[in-house]
Amino acid sequence: MTKLSVYFGLNGRTEEAMDFYKNCFGGEPILTIIGDSDMKDHFPEAMKDKVLHAELHTDGFTIMASDMNGPDGFTEGTNVAISLDNPDPEKAKQLYNKLAVGGTIMDDFKPQFWGGMMGVVRDKFGIKWMLSSSANS
Repeated sequence: MTKLSVYFGLNGRTEEAMDFYKNCFGGEPILTIIGDSDMKDHFPEAMKDKVLHAELHTDGFTIMASDMNGPDGFTEGTNVAISLDNPDPEKAKQLYNKLAVGGTIMDDFKPQFWGGMMGVVRDKFGIKWMLSSSANS
């Protein structure tokens, strides 16, 4: 079954935002700091204290966020993506390919540092989708 989440690009304010959302919705944020991650060597020293990825599991949905900005940079109001995770990598890739028709591929569907697969597309209506699979094939 595909799981839907929201993903916010928060331009250096992820810890603050996750604390705010914790107070609103409950749950406990899980933060991955760049300097503590396997990706630390891919970032400049000045970014080592930034949040690479954060998750807040609430009652019925998940909020994910990052201090990182995509290739479009940061523009408040357009910093939200819909994240779909399917345990079957082939189904996740099929959704990725369908959503890419008439749209723009922002990141190829490929293996990721955490062991899963992921790709990002902006569909023909301008909606950003992050398609992933926790399984790697």
